[in-house]
Amino acid sequence: MLGSKIRKLRKQYGMTQAELGERIGICRQTVMKLEKGITEPDIESIRAISGVFRVAPDELLDSYADDEGFLELIHSYKPYIAGDSHRAVSGYVIDSVKRSGIPHAEVEVISSDGRCVAKMTADERGFFIGSTGAEKQYTLRFITSDMTYEIPKVRNSAGETYVGGVDLNVSDKEPVLPAEGVWGGNLKWKIDENGVLTLSGKGDMEDRYSALSGKEERSPYRRLVKKVVIRSGVTSVGAHAFDGFIHLEEVRIGKSVRRIRGGAFMGCKKLKNVSFAGNDTEEVCWNAFRGCVSLTRIGLPGSVKTVGSGAFAGCVSLSSVNVAEDAEIFAGAFAQCGNLKMPPENN
Repeated sequence: MLGSKIRKLRKQYGMTQAELGERIGICRQTVMKLEKGITEPDIESIRAISGVFRVAPDELLDSYADDEGFLELIHSYKPYIAGDSHRAVSGYVIDSVKRSGIPHAEVEVISSDGRCVAKMTADERGFFIGSTGAEKQYTLRFITSDMTYEIPKVRNSAGETYVGGVDLNVSDKEPVLPAEGVWGGNLKWKIDENGVLTLSGKGDMEDRYSALSGKEERSPYRRLVKKVVIRSGVTSVGAHAFDGFIHLEEVRIGKSVRRIRGGAFMGCKKLKNVSFAGNDTEEVCWNAFRGCVSLTRIGLPGSVKTVGSGAFAGCVSLSSVNVAEDAEIFAGAFAQCGNLKMPPENN
């Protein structure tokens, strides 16, 4: 939950509720209510909290799977603006050729009668966040220096608000293997003739909806990958990096990976085997393996101290998980895992 994330971050930074409130311009009682989930922060508070703890605003928001167990480019977050008159909208604008967010893209929210009810600008990572009206349906319009792109019939139902990541640079070419490319920074990816994708280099994997992870008709390689190998030197698995790789069966995580970020393998329905080469991984973040319905068991390294909200939610075949006794297990980490016997969640 959002409140528990704020509380965890505050404790990690050694802050009192009063100190956090002073940093973001609210009183201690309001911080207490936020952490308990009594009230929800507004957009400015989300941004302020993100700045204090040096995390992206979207990392503070809980995401949920759709009816098929995962979402492709479209994510639903709980609204964090109180009341019935407004809701929140956020997401990414992505360039699949560069495999990175499009900075400063303009985003317009168009109501059903054609009115522009909200405008916002993406940051350097292509992430945008803002508030909208309470109508049931919108069109999202993304505007860059090169093009304008629209997603119609964006739904806002059951108190949950659409969040969109849209690929604005789509290729219709058929994939040819082997293939290779750069995954930002110092990392490189390569897919061989057998569908084995290898990540190599040094440093963190960027959070992205890459050319390898968008909707099927927009991501020619995603449906070809059967195995992912992350070499030593890579220090994190990026958020939603392999989200919805529908034919992925095996993942090997290198010994230097410290963090598996939110949604990294969400919706990989054929994923059966996940192995860790070392004992360096410290955190499995929210929704990291959500909806991996074929995953039956996983042995997390003893170094894992945090299992985030929804990390293994919807893994209906999961029957065995090894987790360190002192690991912090967030609420909902193993939701809808009916075959699994686990120690109680402690957050």
